[in-house]
Amino acid sequence: MYPHDESNKLIFLISPDDYPGYTGLARRLNCILYAISRSGINAVLIAPKFFRNSENLGHGGCPFKGIKVERMDIGWLRSSSRVFRLLMYVFLTFFSIKKMCKYRRYVTFIQYEDLYTFPIALLLKMLFRKKIIGDDIASGALKWHGGLGRRCLSFISFALYLFLMKLIFIYSTLVITPSPIIYEWACRNLNIRNIAYVPNCIPEEHVWTGEKPVVKNQIIFVSAFTSSETLLWVKRVLVIAERIYDEGRDFRLVVVGGPLDKVQCFLDHELVKRGIVSFTGYVSDEKLRELYGRSFIGILPIFEKLRPSGQEIKALEYFANGLVVISGPPTTMGFKHLRPGVHYLRADTLEEMIALIKDCLARPDEYSHIATEGRKYVLKRFSRDMIAKRYIQLLRKLHPLSN
Repeated sequence: MYPHDESNKLIFLISPDDYPGYTGLARRLNCILYAISRSGINAVLIAPKFFRNSENLGHGGCPFKGIKVERMDIGWLRSSSRVFRLLMYVFLTFFSIKKMCKYRRYVTFIQYEDLYTFPIALLLKMLFRKKIIGDDIASGALKWHGGLGRRCLSFISFALYLFLMKLIFIYSTLVITPSPIIYEWACRNLNIRNIAYVPNCIPEEHVWTGEKPVVKNQIIFVSAFTSSETLLWVKRVLVIAERIYDEGRDFRLVVVGGPLDKVQCFLDHELVKRGIVSFTGYVSDEKLRELYGRSFIGILPIFEKLRPSGQEIKALEYFANGLVVISGPPTTMGFKHLRPGVHYLRADTLEEMIALIKDCLARPDEYSHIATEGRKYVLKRFSRDMIAKRYIQLLRKLHPLSN
């Protein structure tokens, strides 16, 4: 798989998240690795391994030719504590250095995913004199857009964040963002020229093909239970189910994702015992496609803080599978031109979301056009081949990489 001469080059990627997985970053990495593989370029992905066995994720290894995934097993450390995150970061740093020593002869670019791994990439740049590329640089800078900077905890934290962003643009050969808002903000306010916009793509391995055997009373909620915000939304989803059930409506709610030990306290809920609500845990791509194919409504969380990248990828899955999507403002999903009432249903509060779901269940045929228009919107703009081509074109401008 790997070259024995310098004619074939290697891209060295660093991810702060487990791969494969259900996080937005893992989904984006699928598109990146697909693009690299289709272009005949080799790559090594460095990632932590939170689960002892890959089958716990419902996935096998990387499905793309020419890609090697080097996973650092820290399942024994898995926790949400700050101490764990610090230890994981230290281990990931040393693991990255170790693997870079192994592949340094062939590495052309080091690509760090998210702001979180920039310091590791910067260290590797200094040690091995390699170019670094940033990808998925999105969520943090949104705090400053449209006056949202005033919501930062303090001026000092804002200044430190701005300093980090400046370092990223100074020391990175190229910075890639999936957010058009960040792209415009950086070009306008920081006068940045080494930034490129590459949106997230439809995760086609999770899209139902053929005639959809939709069940018009099935609701789906897909998430990775890795943060306090997503766990809060699992609780809210159960509140939604309770309110609908109290009205005597016939429905099913499927909660997909894991790890299940994070939601153990919800598994004894009365509606779970009755089979109205089901927690599937992590499932295979085939099973996820089947669940999407049978579902009618897709719930996206309404986060207080803007989290466009992960939300956008989840939204792309929902839209591409022809679901009636119910969520907050378009910007929370990373889209600028998405129209409420045309492509999806907007709910600014939990109460509004509950009311919309009840109405969709009561009059499903009147909302089917929303699902159709949403699907057309994403298929036209975010196909995997289209996004992959854009990404590879950017890399080839920096280096020929391969023939």
